Amino acid sequence: MNLFVVFALVGLVAGKPHSHKGNGNRPSSEGVVTNNYPTCGVATFENLISHYIVGGQQAVPNSWPWQVLLRKGTSSLTCGGSLVVGRDGTLKVVTAAHCTAGSRASQWTVVLGAHHLTSTHTTNTHWFQTTVSAIIQHANYNSNTLNNDVSIMILAQQPPVKPEIQPVCLAKTTYTAGEACWVTGWGTTTSGGSISPTLQEVQKNLVSVATCRAAYGQADITDGMLCGGEAGIDACQGDSGGPLVCKRGSSYELVGIVSWGYGCGFEGYPGVYANVHYYNSWLSANL
Repeated sequence: MNLFVVFALVGLVAGKPHSHKGNGNRPSSEGVVTNNYPTCGVATFENLISHYIVGGQQAVPNSWPWQVLLRKGTSSLTCGGSLVVGRDGTLKVVTAAHCTAGSRASQWTVVLGAHHLTSTHTTNTHWFQTTVSAIIQHANYNSNTLNNDVSIMILAQQPPVKPEIQPVCLAKTTYTAGEACWVTGWGTTTSGGSISPTLQEVQKNLVSVATCRAAYGQADITDGMLCGGEAGIDACQGDSGGPLVCKRGSSYELVGIVSWGYGCGFEGYPGVYANVHYYNSWLSANL
């Protein structure tokens, strides 16, 4: 079976990606201005969901204020990420380990408040760009199985406090099959297609672990993974590391990190995500 990792620079690959070694050292936040974010997971605008990503639509600009655009080198899009608040009160980025594996912090640029990929701070007043001072990659990330596919990026500079740039909450509880969630990103709208110039969104239902294991194989879906989507609705290349969020009460929680799948929205093969609730202890210790 040919699998792909939804990573803009990887595209379609045969099997899972070969091994890389990342930076697992915990960095210092010295010199970073601390911001206070008493709330999290508050969407800026009400989203009008229909059935791009694959099978969705263009998002209302800045309606998902935790959405992060990650660029490695000169790439316009490498991966996505989610803005979260750390224990020290500073904003940090949660993304996929397969995005950061084998890379250096100095290679990355983080863009917040983005909607159009070609925008800059002169054309988008909400646009904020910074470099990465350090990467904390899960020490047990496995590039063959894509287990433990989670990394944290430490921002070199903190953004201004504004409604268009806000953190998402981390999932506090487990989520069950059938719950409606949302995935966002600038990835391709068809498998192997072109990336989207604007942020896309799609609503998708979570799928049970049993159903997902029946599709991919018992050993391929670990406890650190969850699945969601249906035929024609999915994340795709370039969406890697981005958020899968579900709403609890008035707030959105980060439930999954876009990881891998078979094709994009192929019937019988839901998208696979790193299970954020499963990694709560690791995230709490490293954020």
